[in-house]
Amino acid sequence: MKNRRLVLTLVLPLVGWTTIVAQVPAAAKFSGDASSVFEVLAPAAGSGYFGQPKFFEAAMQKQQLSKKEGGDVAGSSWARWEGENGTGRVAAYASFPAPLDKQRNAFWVSFHPAIVAAIPAPLLSHLLSRARQTAISSGDSLEVKLPAEETAFGCRQTYTLRIGITTGALVGNTLDVSCPVNVK
Repeated sequence: MKNRRLVLTLVLPLVGWTTIVAQVPAAAKFSGDASSVFEVLAPAAGSGYFGQPKFFEAAMQKQQLSKKEGGDVAGSSWARWEGENGTGRVAAYASFPAPLDKQRNAFWVSFHPAIVAAIPAPLLSHLLSRARQTAISSGDSLEVKLPAEETAFGCRQTYTLRIGITTGALVGNTLDVSCPVNVK
C-alpha cells in the first residue's frame, strides 16, 4: 500500500455518537471536464444508481475524483469526493443511509465553473420563473432553488443554481438527492 496514508483531521461528537473524520490523499489527478463530469454524475444520483457505497466509490474513481474525507456517523457511512482543474470544480457527497432518515440514502453533486459566462436572458428568465425559492447568497449571488422532482426510482431531487447578481452568470449548480435505501 505504497503512498496510501490516512490523516486523522478531527473527532466530532454528534448527539452522543462519535465519528472519526479522515482526510485521504488524492489518488489521481483530475483531468476531466468539470461540467461533463457533473452531467454524468447528476443523472446517476437521481436514478438511485449510487444505491450502495461500492457503486458510488466506483463512479467517483472512474471520473478521477479524489476522496477528500469520509467516516461513520450515527450508523451512517459517508464520503465526499472532489476534482478541480482549469475547467472548474466538481464535488460529490453520499451518505448510506442519511444520518437523520435511515430509510433514505442522501447525495449531492455540485459544479462550479472556472470561467463564468452570462446565461442568455431568455434562459435566465425561464429559470427564475420556475424558481420555488430564491435567496441572496454571499452578497454577490442569487441562489435559485428549482422545484423538487420525484424520479421513477422513488428518489427526490432538487437543483439549486447560484447565479451572479451583477453578471447573470452561472457560478454554481448543485443537485441534492435522497433515495430509498432499497434502490440499487
